[in-house]
Amino acid sequence: MPFRFLASVLWKPAIDARNYLYDRGLLPVRRLRSPVISIGNLTLGGTGKTPLVIHVARLIIRLGKAPVLLSRGYKRRRSTPMTILPPGAAAERPAADLGDEAALVRIHVPEIWLGISPDRYRAGSAIERALSDAVIILDDGFQHRKLKRDLDVVLIDPTQPLADNRIFPRGSLREPVTAVRRCHAVVINGDPAEAGPAEIRKCIAQLKADGLIFHCIQQISSLKPLAGRVSGTITPAGEGDPVFLVAAIGNPQRFRRDVEGLKLEIRGCRFFRDHHELRPQEWEACWREASSRGARYMLTTEKDVVKLDREPGFPLYVAVQSTHVVETELFEDLVRRCVG
Repeated sequence: MPFRFLASVLWKPAIDARNYLYDRGLLPVRRLRSPVISIGNLTLGGTGKTPLVIHVARLIIRLGKAPVLLSRGYKRRRSTPMTILPPGAAAERPAADLGDEAALVRIHVPEIWLGISPDRYRAGSAIERALSDAVIILDDGFQHRKLKRDLDVVLIDPTQPLADNRIFPRGSLREPVTAVRRCHAVVINGDPAEAGPAEIRKCIAQLKADGLIFHCIQQISSLKPLAGRVSGTITPAGEGDPVFLVAAIGNPQRFRRDVEGLKLEIRGCRFFRDHHELRPQEWEACWREASSRGARYMLTTEKDVVKLDREPGFPLYVAVQSTHVVETELFEDLVRRCVG
């Protein structure tokens, strides 16, 4: 506890100083030629950012533009400083080469260009030389202030505290809540009729009276077996099926709640730290525990499946997520005005 307190006390002034310098133009900000939409958050992990990125990328395509994702490729193992992947090109080991989140976006949006690099301006510039109608999505970009953005979207998970939260490591905030004032729009990941989103709206309104507030609902739209990866067959997942959950994501309890909403019988679960790549022996240990508890199969997330390098020898289903923005027309109009 003393270490966390000291780290938090030291970290907040550093964040405040950095934001002060950016706010007053004392630190350089570079601009790409194309429109830039940043999608980020205030808290650490598990807000549902990747599904929203996928939703926005599909919207950009519908508007007749070419979506480009710029990501630092968190936890990727490839040592090259920059990876550019145009549509149609394949990474040898997607999660290892691109990072699990970028690899997942590419599966859902095969038309997207990927620029993976800590220097996102350099990656964006390289892609702009090949594209005249690019629209940049800056992944996890709210704190990446060195790149100018035309639309700054902050996604908030109402299950995490906001007003009473603290700066990491004493809490889950990346920076003070007041930072929300610099974004253009807030998207609350939750049903607007529920109490959690209502509390978040009240908090945001006090900080940013003229702020745009949207709501998105993310849910499991289907459960799919890893086709061709299991010897024999298993019938489609159905209500009441006994399952065992395995995930390495930022908010595993949200995953559990979503599964509970499907009326499946959860016999147990194994959750690992966010972005962890399960080793074969860890998968096997999970299946042994699942079998001992009478689970018919294991259920995992898309983010975990993209990291599988070999075929599993056990029945494994994947929870496929969908995202719906409640204020559909207003949100689409906001993006349309940004991309031109």
